[in-house]
Amino acid sequence: MLLDTGIEARADFAAMQQAAAHFIERIGQRPMAIGTFGGTPTIVATFEDERQAVLLKLAAVSAETREGSLLLQGASLAGRTIQATGTLFSAVVILSATTADASRDAAEAMIAPIVDSNAILHVIGHRQGQSPGGGGRSNPSRRELAEQSGGEFTVIYSAASYQAALDRLADRLT
Repeated sequence: MLLDTGIEARADFAAMQQAAAHFIERIGQRPMAIGTFGGTPTIVATFEDERQAVLLKLAAVSAETREGSLLLQGASLAGRTIQATGTLFSAVVILSATTADASRDAAEAMIAPIVDSNAILHVIGHRQGQSPGGGGRSNPSRRELAEQSGGEFTVIYSAASYQAALDRLADRLT
């Protein structure tokens, strides 16, 4: 699971974090890693971490960065992390608070690890989040990537809807 910790995510972050914790509890004991993609994308909890440790690490994450959301760079990191496990089935769930992606690398280089991981990509994006100046990549590339991987791109219109979207996804995954 990847959480948006970019500057645009501050208003949504508490709801996003609470919804993520509920989702983790709902999906049972499946291995789970947590990453962030505000500023430099980072994996904060690994697949080897016990469930309680994953939840504690999730609770410690904050959206304090002054940088933008690097969604594709974060997804690329998730793809490389999944590839390293050698798993045959996986999903990447991305909670995004903005419509723009400030990723700086070439799109092809970022997309390759996602595709190579064979992960199904599910993106839940808040429509109201807007980057200052509207720069960066927009929703269509994320929508296409999610759909091509067999996943979904879900648009929400309020922070409270992260929970409903993740509940629906948890029902589908279990």
